[in-house]
Amino acid sequence: MNVRAALRPFLSTLAAPALLITLGSLPIALDDPQLAARTAARSLAATTVLLMVARTLPMMKWVAQMSRVSWLAPLADVALLTHRLIHSLAETARTTDQAQRMRLGGASWRARFRCAEGQAAQLLPASIRRARAMERALDCRLAGAVLKVVA
Repeated sequence: MNVRAALRPFLSTLAAPALLITLGSLPIALDDPQLAARTAARSLAATTVLLMVARTLPMMKWVAQMSRVSWLAPLADVALLTHRLIHSLAETARTTDQAQRMRLGGASWRARFRCAEGQAAQLLPASIRRARAMERALDCRLAGAVLKVVA
């Protein structure tokens, strides 16, 4: 794979956090520009490393490593459950969006933007139901007491 081709998705993933870091350092810059620059540079470096790790190492490898350490096993269960919930919600959002597109046909971006409200109204109750079901499952698996220590 070409380095430029691999760099594009990474930079597009980094764009939003970089913007938030820049905007967050503006109030600091009014008082001390050097402190703002150092803080923004360190934050951007940490975010870049975190994104590199997240994009290169699969979640299952992280969970497997965490499960091997006894005191991290409950945290691994929570991480795995959160990972499953996020992917489940993303799939529901994708399916809802696809259904809206099929219903609207070749509608404009404006029409799709107006329908985003309806999509959110459909996704929120489904996500709350799934989260509650997963919380019950995790509570049963961890026997309650262990989860309270982790939380």
